[in-house]
Amino acid sequence: MKFFKNLFNNKMLGQQPYVDETGNNIPAKDNKKLYIIIGLVCLIIIITVIIFIVTNNNAKNSKCNNIESMLKDAGYKYAESKGTLPSIISDPVTYDASELIQNGYISSKDFAINNTTCDGTVKITNIGDSYVETVNITNCNFCTTDTKYGTNWSTESDNKPNSGVYDVVIYYNYTTKTTYHTEWTGLYTPDQLQDNPVVNYKDTRLKSIPTDAKNIIIDHEDTTYYRYRDQKWKYYQVQNSNYSALSCTQPSGYATKDTNTYHQTDWTYWSLEAPAELDCIQKESKTGYRWYKVVDGKNVYWNNGAYSPTNPDSENESYTQDKKDSATVWRYRENQYRWYNGNPRKYSGYQSTPSGSYIYRDDELSTYGNWSSWSTVSSLNGSNNYYRTEETQIRTRYRLTYDEYSFNLLDSYLTKADFESKVGKTLADVNNDPGYAVVIQYKYIYRKK
Repeated sequence: MKFFKNLFNNKMLGQQPYVDETGNNIPAKDNKKLYIIIGLVCLIIIITVIIFIVTNNNAKNSKCNNIESMLKDAGYKYAESKGTLPSIISDPVTYDASELIQNGYISSKDFAINNTTCDGTVKITNIGDSYVETVNITNCNFCTTDTKYGTNWSTESDNKPNSGVYDVVIYYNYTTKTTYHTEWTGLYTPDQLQDNPVVNYKDTRLKSIPTDAKNIIIDHEDTTYYRYRDQKWKYYQVQNSNYSALSCTQPSGYATKDTNTYHQTDWTYWSLEAPAELDCIQKESKTGYRWYKVVDGKNVYWNNGAYSPTNPDSENESYTQDKKDSATVWRYRENQYRWYNGNPRKYSGYQSTPSGSYIYRDDELSTYGNWSSWSTVSSLNGSNNYYRTEETQIRTRYRLTYDEYSFNLLDSYLTKADFESKVGKTLADVNNDPGYAVVIQYKYIYRKK
């Protein structure tokens, strides 16, 4: 009896835990470390279980989210490809998952749980600036919408949910509408718009509009401008074929230089080789450098390392000058003439068409006149297109088109059916009437358990 009494006192009352056969207490060993170890083991087991549960839940949520996203994306792309994305006044469109799988927009293998392909639908609703895809996934184990989110819907809210399964409830009203246009801006050339195009109705180049303006559109109007320049030749009278080609120096076999055939060539490219010392050659020298771009970490030189006094890409200056390497470079142009035997041809000045007795054209003695001023009328036609070159330029002006609404004509926003019954017209008819505007109100509901 004493033995059991001591044992009870020790175990239940925190006294020394051990006794001998006669019931006498035996000094207890220090079990503090043992208790700590047992506690740590239990804690590790609990943490492991929690991690397993959380990881498993996260994996399930990730799988379900992927299935939902897959159905949403496929539904949108399918409707877009078919041209059936709803307008802001048309009813939503709904597609079955089986139709999307059949047409290759969803992989049945990916749209599955435990090797069983899921079912479901996706409804696409236009909310003005975007679309809402509402999914209802069935036969999908723990990813079934009713299982994951519950079968109840929340009350309507003005705020669109950021996650979960939600839907849109649309209400309609209408108002009278008046359309206005601002004045046109001035005309802008392509160069003026290249770095600063007109893309926003708040652009300061556009005329101001009321703060309550609706349906703002940037109108533009293009006008084609034309300019031209004429090619001119020297014409001659006497059909003397005993003339040399254009030459800087007197060709062998030709006696007389025809000073009326003077022609100056274009400048040559820069070269390391100096031109010949001739009276008929005009030359110029400068310090040239090699130019490079860095491509994949290496210097790639322009024109295989040729020298140039200026950046070869003068517009963008995309090359870098190698200042360590320079050389004198030359360019030149020639003053040329034709040489002849016999009677001279008697050349005219430069002109585009033959005149009088000057009926033979020298094709090598050619020049261009200056460009004309820009005009909205083309000067190119069948009689001058062999000597006239025309350029066009599109100039653009802008204005804003916008609507102003009156007060709402109905006391409250109504469903589509109630709206059409109240107004006596279809929603589409009201929307297409230029004197009215449909005003839409969007409410959101979401699944909740």
